[in-house]
Amino acid sequence: ENYNSKNEVSRKRLLKSGEEITLELPLGPNAIENLKVKLTDYTDSQVTRSVILKIEFDDKQTVWCPIGDFFGTGVGLHPFQDFNRSVLTDGSLISRWVMPYQESAKVSVVNLHTQDVEVDVGISTAPYTWKSNSMYFHASWHYQPSVPTRPFSDFNYVTLSGRGVYVGDVLTVMNPIETWWGEMPRYG
Repeated sequence: ENYNSKNEVSRKRLLKSGEEITLELPLGPNAIENLKVKLTDYTDSQVTRSVILKIEFDDKQTVWCPIGDFFGTGVGLHPFQDFNRSVLTDGSLISRWVMPYQESAKVSVVNLHTQDVEVDVGISTAPYTWKSNSMYFHASWHYQPSVPTRPFSDFNYVTLSGRGVYVGDVLTVMNPIETWWGEMPRYG
């Protein structure tokens, strides 16, 4: 791991299938201000679904999500930019969500892909004053295969409970029928 005076941690490594790297962040109270993940190859669009981001704050895992869904690109690399995230044409996936912690934090990248993947991770932190209304950042991922289209029905893809601030979701629809307006799966 590389540390510098600006509280930036970075690591670049080839991850074999099934391997994981973990970056331990400076002891808190701090907050992640910028999180960047870049893979060297997005040729196989499934890589964004098969490389997983895990984050623990104060020994509690609050994030487990494929990188494509966490950064909003879905399956494959689809460049865009909004206030909190950027997906760049060079493959950089950037999150600017503020993620505070009181004592410790770990960011891990897990390669569940069948191929080896080179991963470059960079994280910037800053001092943070933890208050009684401070909360941990959470992100999760759920997969729902084969949602029937008949009979017509509503589909609830988020259930919220407890105290927090809901800031949004990413929905990726894979569709095998060409005449439907949804997304088409991309292979290879």
